[in-house]
Amino acid sequence: MRPIYWFFLFALYGLVDAQDSGRVLWKGSKVVGSPDPPLPYITRPLWADLSVKKPLELKRVPGAEDLLAYVDHHESKESISSLWVFKDTPGTKTKIESLTLENDLVYGFCFHPQFEKNGFIFLHTSGPRRGEGSKSKRCRVTRWTMDRKTYRVNSDSAKVFLEWESNGHDGGGVAFGKDRMLYITTGDGTSDSDVKLTGQRIDLLLAKLLRVNVDEPGQEKPYSIPPDNPFVDFPGAAPETWALGFRNPWRLTCDEKTGHIWVGENGQDMWESVKLAVRGANYGWSKYEGSHPFYLERKLGPGKLTKPTFEHHHREARSLTGGVVYYGGRLPELNGAYVYGDYSTGKIWAGKHNGKKVIWHREIADTDFGITGFAVDAHENLVVIDERSGFYQLVPNSAQNQPGKFPMRLSETGLFRNLSDHEPAPGVIPYEVNVAHWADGAKSERLVAVPGTEKMRFGANRGWQAPERSVLVQTLSVGRRRIETRLLTKQQGEWLGYSYRWDNDQTDAVLVGASGARLQLEGNRSWNIPSRAECMMCHARAAKYTLGLSSLQMNKPVIRSGKKVNQIAYLVNSGLLGGVKAEKYEKDLGAGEKRLADPYDSSSVLEARVRSYWQVNCAHCHIEAGGGNAKMKLDWGRALKDTLTVGEDPVHSRFGLGEEAQIVSVGDPAHSVMLQRIIRPGIGRMPPVGGVLPDPQWIELFAQWVSELKPDKQ
Repeated sequence: MRPIYWFFLFALYGLVDAQDSGRVLWKGSKVVGSPDPPLPYITRPLWADLSVKKPLELKRVPGAEDLLAYVDHHESKESISSLWVFKDTPGTKTKIESLTLENDLVYGFCFHPQFEKNGFIFLHTSGPRRGEGSKSKRCRVTRWTMDRKTYRVNSDSAKVFLEWESNGHDGGGVAFGKDRMLYITTGDGTSDSDVKLTGQRIDLLLAKLLRVNVDEPGQEKPYSIPPDNPFVDFPGAAPETWALGFRNPWRLTCDEKTGHIWVGENGQDMWESVKLAVRGANYGWSKYEGSHPFYLERKLGPGKLTKPTFEHHHREARSLTGGVVYYGGRLPELNGAYVYGDYSTGKIWAGKHNGKKVIWHREIADTDFGITGFAVDAHENLVVIDERSGFYQLVPNSAQNQPGKFPMRLSETGLFRNLSDHEPAPGVIPYEVNVAHWADGAKSERLVAVPGTEKMRFGANRGWQAPERSVLVQTLSVGRRRIETRLLTKQQGEWLGYSYRWDNDQTDAVLVGASGARLQLEGNRSWNIPSRAECMMCHARAAKYTLGLSSLQMNKPVIRSGKKVNQIAYLVNSGLLGGVKAEKYEKDLGAGEKRLADPYDSSSVLEARVRSYWQVNCAHCHIEAGGGNAKMKLDWGRALKDTLTVGEDPVHSRFGLGEEAQIVSVGDPAHSVMLQRIIRPGIGRMPPVGGVLPDPQWIELFAQWVSELKPDKQ
């Protein structure tokens, strides 16, 4: 399972037209803008009319002043990946289909230094992705020839230079250095925790930064080994090795002025990293994750153990995308900076290195993109690639983007009429959910408010849509003491989270900084207030942000004005919710099927209780594109066999349970890795961030369910 983050269960400003629906008009919250110093850069669309699918990498075409090439994934019935060429002009719509591959994913590409003469382009691919052989994939670095007039690739020109087996964590980078050598990144070859122990092996091409000479063939290979490669004379070593100990490098670039080779690296449990690659370095995977212990009992291979250049905890990054070194006049502060980002959080950072040490490093932008790459176009724009929507340029944040006065105290937000009594302001509506997420045993109070006469929009699956300036509120209390109130606010189309810490006299709460806080409660009990980035790791795009606002959670009987009513019907009739008819739910006051079961109610069906717990505490990450670093999918609508849990081999650690360990081992809790995930502290615990304490009732429920599972349940 992946982080459970018990964040902001949402309150929407319930502005209501009293004449039409009796809905009280909400006057709006002051929680807009940001309390933090503004980040120096924002993004603007580039080539908005250019039709793209899932773009991954963009580069300038050598010798052509205004031509760019990019690769994308589309996975149609006929093909999977394509290379496109288009003109770098405003409003461009036309593109040339340079090359399309039917059964291979293209991860990266680069042009030969003499491209203007030879037309060579190198692609890093993985396949076959479907059909026969797809369970034993191979990565390849292949040279193709592109016509310099039509910019179409000759489909008969393919020449494979390197090839190796890899079934996950493929790396995918190719780039020529200033030394004219070709650098290639490879991953550890699995989707597991390096279970094949390739990370520290020196005899394989896996888990490496490779360096070869493609201009001078060897005796048996189409390339030769540069004599200054560090492991040429090391017994049994793959001589192509320049550095080792990589998990899954994502994006490789060469600084065009200094020749520095930069590698972005996807982490696993806790840490994302960037390496300014050093000759002969060993970056430690999987004995280490970045600079932190991972499996210390594993043997360290050769090379100098080297720490990452930049490192990010999963509180702020979860799938790091390497970048480019920017040189250009449009962004002078970034001249010479390595700019990179994160696929899951959309954050962007920049750092400068003088060859000996980091001399400058900071976060420069925060987006809602799934960032897959960076580039510099023909006009010195620094380009950010969003897998979902296309290309954007980074531009300075102008004065009008500066925030106004942000409420530093909860009493200043306008959400409460009487804060000491937790009495909401007019138009701020209490709501309930069928299953509360585990918040270290704390009690939750939830509010929702929607501005003006606008409405939330009903959706059958996952979070409901909410209008601009909606707010969702969750107050968490331990015993009779309120600990914190979390807000999720919608601003400029993006959800943002904030936490307020209650003071000792329980009369007000103070805004907590962006990095969150760790509290010590009575009885020496720890409490984690999440960072703002940590909140959005679960309240993310894949889960539709508003986790508690779904029919599975909101379809329940509640007491309103002394009368028992269906909550969804009540929200429709009050004018707060649109897109669904009230009569569909008005008579549903019992335990209907289209709602989650209470995991702690022993009278409910056992499997439904487990699946409900998964839905609320796990599925926001363990869904398609949710960021959960595993194959399993835990959303409610799947059949149990389709969750890829029961009888399935673990994708990561087996926790010393032996080869018979499975994610959920039928009838055998002792060999169920998921049980280990929910009871263990430290590395490997799920969620890895967020709460502090395990849920004892969940542990008991899960163990009972596994014990009673039968083989036919698969």
